[in-house]
Amino acid sequence: MPVLLTNRSRRLLSVALPFLLLGLQPASCGGQEPDSTEKPQVAQPSATPAAVPPVAPGYFLFPIKPGQQNFLAASMGELRPNHFHGGLDIKTDGRVDLPVYAAAEGYISRMKQSSFGYGNVLYITHPNGLTTVYGHLNHFKGPVAEEMRRQQYQKQTYELELFFKPEQFPVKRGEVVALSGNTGGSAGPHLHWEVRTAEGGQLNPLQWGGFQEIQDHVAPSLQAFAVEALGIDARVQGRFGKAVFVPKAPPLPGGGATCGPIQFPLTAR
Repeated sequence: MPVLLTNRSRRLLSVALPFLLLGLQPASCGGQEPDSTEKPQVAQPSATPAAVPPVAPGYFLFPIKPGQQNFLAASMGELRPNHFHGGLDIKTDGRVDLPVYAAAEGYISRMKQSSFGYGNVLYITHPNGLTTVYGHLNHFKGPVAEEMRRQQYQKQTYELELFFKPEQFPVKRGEVVALSGNTGGSAGPHLHWEVRTAEGGQLNPLQWGGFQEIQDHVAPSLQAFAVEALGIDARVQGRFGKAVFVPKAPPLPGGGATCGPIQFPLTAR
């Protein structure tokens, strides 16, 4: 049955609709914490994205229980309420304090202790220019942990972010740099692990051949997909807006399925 709107309701809807639509648009691929207020001196990125340095298969060590079967709690690019997940969430057997290993040789370039976001987080920059990120840690390990504690007492604050030079805290591949945890904006014990470019772009760690620790032999199954008109002259089935398509029948053995449209309830006219 069609719903009749009063003039007052139409005015309220016209004000609220842009905010509702903004809430439905996920932000670009990002993490669970805002950008730091304190930044090291780095070159400004150019308009043309920098090329990702070549990474040989096996360059990165799996940071949790390397060589043993493990599982992911979340994959790269998963849709979250206001962003795309920017890394891998690696399970830690439902507990904290598993050793976290440096994925490759490099140096600890940044660390942060916080009650929010990634919680206790460590950044290791590698010789090829990539940086690996280790979030929701319970404890830092080694000399860098002592430096964090020293500066916390000196500045009399728990919430602290530090940046380091290459010669201060070098690490080797496979060195234990922390213990896994459940700090910050974490809903359960796990390690959030990322690979970033020098400009801060987030890369899928699985793109270099994957890891023997996590095996996935289940093909994806199409549940639904959406098509949205973006240009003023664009139309989806003759209308300006968005249409969601769902399979009418289970996917065929050879792939593919016939689909029928379901109009998105907030389709603009």
